[in-house]
Amino acid sequence: MVPLTLGVMLWLLPSAQATVDNWVVEGANGTLYVHVGPVTAFDSTVLWTNKNGLGIQLLQGSTKLPVNTWLNFTYPNKPELWSVPVKPSWVTLKGGEFAAGATMKVDYQ
Repeated sequence: MVPLTLGVMLWLLPSAQATVDNWVVEGANGTLYVHVGPVTAFDSTVLWTNKNGLGIQLLQGSTKLPVNTWLNFTYPNKPELWSVPVKPSWVTLKGGEFAAGATMKVDYQ
C-alpha cells in the first residue's frame, strides 16, 4: 500500500493510506466525515468508479468506513484511513484508467 497525502486524488493510487498527522491540532479531539458521491451497485459501502465492476473501499484501519457518517477520534489516537480497489468475485477486469472521488471533512472539538 502507498501512503496517501490529503489532496492527492484516490484514483491516482492503486491502494493508499492516510493518517491525519498533518491535520491534527496537538491535543485536539475531532470528527472525520467522509462524504461519498455515488456508490457501486454491488456494495453500498464502496465508492463508485467510472470503470464497470471496480470500486474503492474506504477503511478505518481494517474496518469498512461507513460512508456519509461521522467518525469520532480522540487525540492521540488518530484515524488511519485506507483506500483499496475492490471488485465482485464474478467480475473480470481489463487494465486501464479509472477515476473516483470523495470529500473528507474534519471537525476539531
